Amino acid sequence: MRSLAKIAGVCPMTVSLSLRNHPSIPETTRERIQLIAQRHGYTPDPLVGRLMRHLRAGAPQRQSALICALCLRFAHKQHGFAEDVLEGAKARADELGFVLDRLWLDETGLDPMRLKRLLRSRGVEAVLLLPMARPIDLTEVLDWKELAAVATSATITAPHVHSVLPAQFGNMIALCAALKTEGCRRIGLVTVKHQDVRVEHRAAAAVLWHNHEEGVPEVTPLIFKEWAVDSREFLTWYKRVRPDAIVADAQGYLDEMRALIPQKDRSKVFFALTTMPPRETARYAGMQEDARGIGAVAIEQLDWMYQHGERGIPASPRVTLVNGHYCATPSLSAAEKKKKTA
Repeated sequence: MRSLAKIAGVCPMTVSLSLRNHPSIPETTRERIQLIAQRHGYTPDPLVGRLMRHLRAGAPQRQSALICALCLRFAHKQHGFAEDVLEGAKARADELGFVLDRLWLDETGLDPMRLKRLLRSRGVEAVLLLPMARPIDLTEVLDWKELAAVATSATITAPHVHSVLPAQFGNMIALCAALKTEGCRRIGLVTVKHQDVRVEHRAAAAVLWHNHEEGVPEVTPLIFKEWAVDSREFLTWYKRVRPDAIVADAQGYLDEMRALIPQKDRSKVFFALTTMPPRETARYAGMQEDARGIGAVAIEQLDWMYQHGERGIPASPRVTLVNGHYCATPSLSAAEKKKKTA
């Protein structure tokens, strides 16, 4: 680097920052130095890079926030998953020597100029996009060319940046396999259109695949248009498909549907959750998504991007999937289980 600095007529730090595409160096300077490095056969040494990352992690923490977590406040009030993602991200950021701050998008009015000023004033070079309360397009909200960005939810519909997500298809396959051990072959998924689109139909696809493999393809998912159980539509579906198990997105949904099923049939149906509630006691079996693990992996992705000078919207966004695990919280009372066994 000292040799390249002498050739380019700059200091070694300018060469180092230019080779990492750091935005503090003018683009023309970066391109000139990168061209000089290429002509003189310079290639980065991964062992040296690893050592430098270790030294930076051991250095005192920076006083400005290098990573900013962006979210809508409503998502944190209503959805503990986002808060758990943030907790995992904070813990990993501390270990890697970053400062992680949080910014409520609601309070900025999603004003691009205001957001740009806020992020620049805080020294933010990377953003962590937390799960939102609703699908949202942030393309025009941020100046992406200045930032490294990783999303932790499919609710970020655009732009397409690198993302770390729950392995929803794999999780649902695992849930179906667990329900099969409970004696359930005919598995019925009940969800709403908004949620089905949000997870890109992965849960429905997994249930359809399971029922196909079990030879019961007629058990199609029930997808409501709104966030409410339509009793007539549900009972028509239930009588038609006669599921051994009903899987839904929320405990309240399962409570309502269970109450609608005739008393004589209620103990014959197993109830399970696609996602266990993060901040409340589970009354049903289901899949526990690793929200904290998702936050930690997202920070590791941002760390890699920061070290390699990767900014802006990537040409080929990477998706990293984090597996969950099955939690066998009983969905039936002891009396009902005894009755079912008898």
